Amino acid sequence: MPGMPSSDLVPWPDVWPKKAPWPHYQHMVSITLLLFVGPLTVAVIGYSTGETGIASYSLALALIGAQIWWLGYHAWFRDYPQGVDELTAYTTDNGVPGLIIPVSNDAPRRTLLLTASLAGLLAAGAAHAAVQDHESTYVWGALAVYFALFPVLLTRSKFLRSYLVVTREGVCHRGWTFRSFLPWSSIQMIFAAYNRIPYIVVFGYEDAQWERRQLMKVWRHDKPTKFRRSDGKRRIPGILIQSKMLSADPAIVLALLGFYLEHRHARDEIASGAALARARAGDFR
Repeated sequence: MPGMPSSDLVPWPDVWPKKAPWPHYQHMVSITLLLFVGPLTVAVIGYSTGETGIASYSLALALIGAQIWWLGYHAWFRDYPQGVDELTAYTTDNGVPGLIIPVSNDAPRRTLLLTASLAGLLAAGAAHAAVQDHESTYVWGALAVYFALFPVLLTRSKFLRSYLVVTREGVCHRGWTFRSFLPWSSIQMIFAAYNRIPYIVVFGYEDAQWERRQLMKVWRHDKPTKFRRSDGKRRIPGILIQSKMLSADPAIVLALLGFYLEHRHARDEIASGAALARARAGDFR
């Protein structure tokens, strides 16, 4: 049923907290003091004493600190999405029908603004150093170009909106800069996890037929997931999904993935409207 909270349809994973834990509040206070209040105080003092150069840079740092604060708030305090309205039928490039769950594009937009701001600040620093004929001009200029690449690549669609695709063949995760696919036969288990933020973990076998591709050489913001084995000698392929970033109820997505992993005979329905109806009804028995 669209818009219905997951707790009314499927069990909520115990490992996922409904509210942010106390350390997240402590981190936000630290970010506020160090990256916003501190530079803003320096800016106020600088303007009052006539040190406009230092004041202007400090004010710019405070604005960047505010953006970092907002990114942290978005990652740690964002509400879990509800309902499955965004879960829709989809056909892959290979003509395989399935279901697609888009990932929120709020984070790319905020990161675009942050990197553009950093590029502007560094470019201003490079220009200031050039006026003074200082050798640091090239360092600030190179950093400005590097940070400017992200918004350029994003606006040119080199970074695409992330999504999760489920077909009768397996699970495909498209990150900002990579693509990862695991067939059902290569998946050991699917479970909920928590490491500062809630995740859905698709855990593969060591010899999994894992298809992955890094799509970008510069600004590899994310990459296919490899889980470290207990002995540390080898990494195990997998898919790691940030639960709060999904555009559909993560508990329902978790239940859907687990259902089709356990019920091989039911995977053919993914190609029809039956899978979508099952997700909306929360019928994963």
